Amino acid sequence: MSFADTLPDNVRRRSRLYAIASALFGCISEWVNDSNAIIILFLVMLGGSESFSLFSSSFAGLSTVFLGMLAAMVAGWIGLRGTYRISVLVGTLMFFLMALAPYFGANAKYVVIIGALCYNMARPLYVATWYPMCGNMLRSNERASFFSTMRFCYMIQNTILLYLAGRFMGDEPQQWKFQVILVFAGIMALGRIFCMDRMPVDKSEEKYGHNFLKSLASLYNEHGVVGYAFYLLAVYTCSTGQLPLCIIYMKSGLSFGAGTIMSITSCRLCGMIIGFVTVRYATRIWNVLKYQFITHLLIVAVSLAVLFVRPDSAHNAILMGAIFFFSGMAYAHIMCLSSMRTLELAPADNRVVAMSFCSVMQSIGTVISTLGATILLASGALSPKWSVFGIEFSHFHFMFILYFLLCLFSMLFLILVPGQRKEN
Repeated sequence: MSFADTLPDNVRRRSRLYAIASALFGCISEWVNDSNAIIILFLVMLGGSESFSLFSSSFAGLSTVFLGMLAAMVAGWIGLRGTYRISVLVGTLMFFLMALAPYFGANAKYVVIIGALCYNMARPLYVATWYPMCGNMLRSNERASFFSTMRFCYMIQNTILLYLAGRFMGDEPQQWKFQVILVFAGIMALGRIFCMDRMPVDKSEEKYGHNFLKSLASLYNEHGVVGYAFYLLAVYTCSTGQLPLCIIYMKSGLSFGAGTIMSITSCRLCGMIIGFVTVRYATRIWNVLKYQFITHLLIVAVSLAVLFVRPDSAHNAILMGAIFFFSGMAYAHIMCLSSMRTLELAPADNRVVAMSFCSVMQSIGTVISTLGATILLASGALSPKWSVFGIEFSHFHFMFILYFLLCLFSMLFLILVPGQRKEN
């Protein structure tokens, strides 16, 4: 019997609401950090160069890669509740610090960079606790509807925030408007402590610091968790770098205007919203392995469709819009599947370490995909133009073919993933 089965229905129902609310309270700070627009524009206003400002956009992925497992160890030493409290408090203080940056004079841009870096370093502590705590109060048949609802609400709130922030900032925002958004984001993040303090914690998971290395070593025997972690590494490596490459291709290869590109990229947001709505229905139609396989086939189909976008085609805008829509839908399904499957495959007595390991592998795949594409294009190693059977291609098509082949190859990793753990 799992810990969730020992909780009354009203406690689990209330805990699910608190879990969703905790995600939404932190949505603002995560949006400010992940979208990069606010922080980059603020840095430029304070005198930072464009390359210096773009440097801040790499913090989120690198922090998870290098600090994800360390966060699990910290959670073992001080407990789940102490860990997320430290994460939220440090994050709030760092947003306040960034808001105060203009008062540091010539060093203002460095203060913003330090604040953004420290926020991202503390963020893995929250991730290492939130998912295991959700596992404490979710039964297996509740996971799909919970993650579908949570991510749908998260995306809707992000969309509303994006619109309101754009209206508030205007075309030429003043410095105080950046400061208001940063302070507001920091204050709202404190709501996570209020909500998570009211979620139940399995005492057997609360502290395990003296056994962290043993817990980490025990993953060697957890073939389901390790196999799924490597599948996440493979699928994020073959997919996450494609869309930034598509945006560059639309600008450089297809000569689309900025307005057209923005309209096309917004299709991905629509696809994600539809994807999150349909997750719960997909789990009712297919078993988990078939659902995983079909989702991966959708990723492969999107990778293949990009190859048919050519400068001499008259319907490129429509095709790219469809590609971004279905890529957003696939991304929504793979996000919910990764959350559901890691909870399902992780052993109950080693859930924090197992889920942190999966999160780290996922982030490694993202970094490899985006950084690899950047290095390959910037190196100039690819021929700008080449042809096969009289059909002309560009270096972008070579990258698209590479991603497509990686998507096909990554399907082999599905063999490593079992159906489910009986006790979960």
